[in-house]
Amino acid sequence: MKKIYSFFAVVLFCSSFLNASGKSIESIRSEKFEFKKVDISLPVEVIAEKDNNPMEEDYSYRFERLSNDLWQFQNNIVWLRNDIDKLAMDARNISHGQNIPFFQNDLRNMSYKMSQLYNDIQRISMDLKNLLTVAKKDSKLNQIASDIEMRSIDIDNKFQFDIVNSARDLELAVRSVDPKIIGYDSQLLASDIYRYSNDIQWKTRDIRWDSQKLYETTKP
Repeated sequence: MKKIYSFFAVVLFCSSFLNASGKSIESIRSEKFEFKKVDISLPVEVIAEKDNNPMEEDYSYRFERLSNDLWQFQNNIVWLRNDIDKLAMDARNISHGQNIPFFQNDLRNMSYKMSQLYNDIQRISMDLKNLLTVAKKDSKLNQIASDIEMRSIDIDNKFQFDIVNSARDLELAVRSVDPKIIGYDSQLLASDIYRYSNDIQWKTRDIRWDSQKLYETTKP
């Protein structure tokens, strides 16, 4: 019985509420409910593009790397002529009867050093030729190209007028001594040193001309 009373109480409450608000159930059903669209879009931050061009930075890096490689090559040959001249003097002293026990070992080390220098100059020459294919007029690249040209000229002059002549004198000095006294390998090593010096000089001459082309090509 209590449940029945409760049910009637709820019905009476709802009826009184509808009468008070002046709306019937049918009128509520007939009403349309509209949902307004709320704009919740967030502001998008526009990131400005950088002005620098990665391709330009790559060109500058390649130019500077070549310039540094030539600078390092310059440092490696600062005392090269003096070292070769010392070997030639040792060979003459041996011909006069002086005992120099490590002469062949010094010759072997010099031959190995000349081989390394030849490999370095070959790589530098190839890098320079590759730069010529992409070179263009640019003030910054032209400044680096100017340094490349100056270093190339200095290296070529050292080999053409100093190192090649010293290497030739070394070979002549070694060949003038009896192989039984100076060592049978000494003549071959001295010949290798002279051959490497000539081969390097041919490369330095090419680098000299290519560096001049590079400078003219990049000139604004």
